[in-house]
Amino acid sequence: MIEQKTSNTKKKINKTVRLVALEIWILVFYKNKKFDDIIKKSFDFNKLDKRDKSFLFLLINTCMRRHNQAQKIYNKYSRFGIKKKNRYLNGILVISTIQLIWLNIAPYAVLNEAVNQAKIYIGEKQSKLVNAILRKIVTNKNDCLNFIPEDKC
Repeated sequence: MIEQKTSNTKKKINKTVRLVALEIWILVFYKNKKFDDIIKKSFDFNKLDKRDKSFLFLLINTCMRRHNQAQKIYNKYSRFGIKKKNRYLNGILVISTIQLIWLNIAPYAVLNEAVNQAKIYIGEKQSKLVNAILRKIVTNKNDCLNFIPEDKC
């Protein structure tokens, strides 16, 4: 559970799969922790059911593979680009872009969860930015894949 401070009250928030994925992504990508070690020690991951765990593995592994392409996509739709040191904003946008473009998850679910995560971690103003960028990605989904190079696998 995450405690979100509002004026004079604290709200407890249940962690969703995408919220756990964001926390794991931050640890793996920005703090250089090993994915297997995080999974073994994560209390939140171990509370998830089997279906959610497999979705989280798929999401994180796809993010590891395609994060550079996802960054090119969402930076194209932001007016000034997103600074790399803004970890939570980058993490939310990478995970959401991956879900929209490569995992083909319903846009309303991705946008709703991304905006809620942005409100929790980075504030109301940034949540509007997340919403705007992701809506542009949804409307131009077919064009997004045209300007990025494919993997050389």
